[in-house]
Amino acid sequence: MVRTKQRQISLAAIDLRDETFQISFGRPLEALRESIRAVGLLNPLVVRESDRKGRYQIVLGFRRVEVCRALRQKEVLCRVLVSGLKEQEMLLMGVYDAVASQRLNPIETARALERLGKFFTRGQLIEKYLPVLGLGASGEVYTRYVQLLRLSKSLQLAVAREQLAMSVAGEFLRIAQAERSSLFDLFQQLRLGVNLQKEFFSLCFEISRRDKISIIQLVQGAALRGILKNARLSVPQKAALVRDHLKRLRYPRLSEKERQFKSVVKRLGLVPGAALHAPPYFEGTTYRMELRFETYAELRDRLVQLQERVTQRLGGEDFG
Repeated sequence: MVRTKQRQISLAAIDLRDETFQISFGRPLEALRESIRAVGLLNPLVVRESDRKGRYQIVLGFRRVEVCRALRQKEVLCRVLVSGLKEQEMLLMGVYDAVASQRLNPIETARALERLGKFFTRGQLIEKYLPVLGLGASGEVYTRYVQLLRLSKSLQLAVAREQLAMSVAGEFLRIAQAERSSLFDLFQQLRLGVNLQKEFFSLCFEISRRDKISIIQLVQGAALRGILKNARLSVPQKAALVRDHLKRLRYPRLSEKERQFKSVVKRLGLVPGAALHAPPYFEGTTYRMELRFETYAELRDRLVQLQERVTQRLGGEDFG
């Protein structure tokens, strides 16, 4: 049973720099700020007396105390622990409280594992505490999370706020710190979703290693700068052009095949509802024609038109 006594404590007496028990990270404070401003602090902080006389260490309530400080409050309502809990027990209080009240973001999960790692073995963390955090008991999962703490604070914040996909953040550890910042800045400018972040990282990483240039040189090259600075292009248009440019650099022969194929399709002037598809990566000789229609009469007319156009415009030309 955890015993506490409730009292008003001066903010000046609380050590705001001590993050021993802090798990929360990267969460917006606006809603909490409005709540405290409107109705006050409903849930007191949990603190313990520090070794330094008259000082207190936060156990639960880091976000609340941050808001109270921003609102220039002089005192905050606290529950002071009076039972002799061990440090690991207080840490577990924070973990269980966080899990019960909200879904932890990846960085919060990593922080929880890191702090628990001071008291428990890797095996105990995997078998017992990963399930507590809502994850499978897997060494691979454990590694995937704790490695996130090797990222800079700014990139950790991006992961916490879902601006950088966790899977891509793990890949960022394969490149230098300066390259990470440069590549993430490109992601931000183009507002890339998860799949495009993965694709852009792979393209940039592979080009960089093959051509022995840094990702910074690649991202800041004249071609990409020209696309990004073009005010006439929308963000999706810029993303598409940057993607095409990177693919041409990475797969020059494939890109040339795609260009030739698009040229042939354009000359065909296909009838409405018709589309021509090449084999994946042009590996193979079988092409696929798609034809959409609503009635048999429409199908007949389009087949006739299609045969006429193919005969007139291509003759004996081949896709190869």
